[in-house]
Amino acid sequence: VATKTSRVLFGSSAPVATVHGVAPRPGQSAESETPYGTRSANVSGSRSLAWNVLVIARTKYPEAELQPFLRSSSQIDSEAESVRALAQELASGHASDVAKARACFEWVRDEVRHSHDHACNPVTCRASEVLQYRTGYCYAKSHLLAAFLRALGIPAGLCYQRLSIDESGQAFCLHGLNAVLLEEHGWYLADPRGNKEGIHAAFDPPQERLAFPKAV
Repeated sequence: VATKTSRVLFGSSAPVATVHGVAPRPGQSAESETPYGTRSANVSGSRSLAWNVLVIARTKYPEAELQPFLRSSSQIDSEAESVRALAQELASGHASDVAKARACFEWVRDEVRHSHDHACNPVTCRASEVLQYRTGYCYAKSHLLAAFLRALGIPAGLCYQRLSIDESGQAFCLHGLNAVLLEEHGWYLADPRGNKEGIHAAFDPPQERLAFPKAV
């Protein structure tokens, strides 16, 4: 399977393009100095999946710019009682955000069945719904992991990979996964899709161990 990772994070609504840092504003120049490092970007539109952004030497994230990755939304309903309760249970006994995020990641990866792998119904989407039925496609499982992390005050968003489904590369699908902001590592990609033969995703920062490793 050929993969191409789109470095686009989604908060609660509009997509925000970023790698290890803050998003570029529409109309921002391709290269610019910011208080947070040098940003080099190929920006083709304010809502484009074609954005490819690199941020270097990013050390501090303004609180206001992290809010989209912390708030509850219609599909990432981190304020749902069931979501908050289990997030707190999973985080119990862990001191660091990395350990808390790993516990949440492994629970979603291992305890929520991938709908295609296990031929499960119903088709879920909202995080609390995924939790209720313990099944979901990649994007739904990503919604639940993001909700768990936001419930714990750990910024999290959604990313997508373009996966070729045949050798020609003409037919493709989009695969959903997460980006988690970790103080020591910046934005870290994590894929709670679920493991099976040939797929071995893990939460092991700073190494990104994805279900479908990125093409070099």
